[in-house]
Amino acid sequence: EWTRTGTSRFPKYEEDTIQRCVLHLDHPVSARYVRFDIKRSSHWLFVDEVMVIADIASGDVAVEWEKAVTGLYDTETQDSETYANALAQVSTGSADRMQKVNNVALNSKYTCTGKSDKTYPDENGKLTDGMTAGFYQSGGWVGYRFGDGDMELVVDLGSVRTDVSAFEVFTYNNKTVKISFPLRIS
Repeated sequence: EWTRTGTSRFPKYEEDTIQRCVLHLDHPVSARYVRFDIKRSSHWLFVDEVMVIADIASGDVAVEWEKAVTGLYDTETQDSETYANALAQVSTGSADRMQKVNNVALNSKYTCTGKSDKTYPDENGKLTDGMTAGFYQSGGWVGYRFGDGDMELVVDLGSVRTDVSAFEVFTYNNKTVKISFPLRIS
């Protein structure tokens, strides 16, 4: 059973541009599988990267951070009231999502109802490899030709994540060659 977290639309149209379709959530959600329903708007869709963003660092990074903080506390001579006041001063806002993102979909497996075109194939997990391409003929893009239908892309995060806070899809737009952003991604 799927739970819809929202729908994202693209910014104002600009010819020959790469755009990120971004959906930020108000609160983190739990997920192992993330489905992107892509509503087509033209003959071609070019996708470069699909990202699932978590608010906090994962795995070894979090463990190392905890060890470092614990070590500082063990050697510090401040009292607990001083710590509480300092913590209150820095913990009153929301997560700063402008920092380097924690892409938990990096190198994840995925399935897609659309079949990529042989000229712009989906090889070696391009959509979750963490690399964004430039011009659509650079080899980093995956091109989908639409018949009558839309597309569904499902990313397997490998295990349940409880800190999923945003979703991003990079697409390309060039109406001269009949490549357009999707109407929406939900």
